[in-house]
Amino acid sequence: MNVVDAVDQLREQWHLPVGPVGYLVRHMERHGIVVSRLRVADEGIDAYSQNAGTHPVVILGSNKGDAARSRFDAAHELGHLVCHPEADPGSIQETQAHAFAAELLMPARQMRELLPKRFDLGTYAKLKQEWGVSIAALLYRARALNVISGDAYRRAVVTMNSKYGRRHEPFPLDRPDNPVMLSSAVALANQNGASLEQLATQARLSLDDVEAIVGAEDLRPEVHI
Repeated sequence: MNVVDAVDQLREQWHLPVGPVGYLVRHMERHGIVVSRLRVADEGIDAYSQNAGTHPVVILGSNKGDAARSRFDAAHELGHLVCHPEADPGSIQETQAHAFAAELLMPARQMRELLPKRFDLGTYAKLKQEWGVSIAALLYRARALNVISGDAYRRAVVTMNSKYGRRHEPFPLDRPDNPVMLSSAVALANQNGASLEQLATQARLSLDDVEAIVGAEDLRPEVHI
């Protein structure tokens, strides 16, 4: 099965819209994938996933600092879970997962019609907000789909880097795709008498680790003075 077919099947089985998929992490959680956002010590790793056990797990780096790029990471790891039952480091799997993420978040059929044939920052900013992907990803997609030439792509990248640098894009997304399933489960457990400390003990993890994994800051009550 090729990547496009895999994405089409996922869209059909998950009842995803034809256009922008919306809140991707929420879709993943609804279909049994455990997602957590943690600080990743290795700067070379943005996210990772594991397909073992009853529920696949995706860990997204909390220190990436860019909601659009982190969202692409989530789609990339979803590609691994869908296409690669067994991990094979050093193979073509990374390329396939990248292609899966691009097709899921920026489907070729729509992008060929929407991407401008000349670089226009206003148009790319609008597409970024509508589709939830970075301008860098949209530019790369335009090149991959032959909407723009290699020379035009390089000129656009140079223009963006000279104005905004390589790590900071303009027009950031309003909010990241943050997971909620674990924090909601812990909140429900608390309502039924199971404290976070008890859960940590049962899991044989430190309380700090459990708080980080479930996003415990979302569980703390607001204090109004």
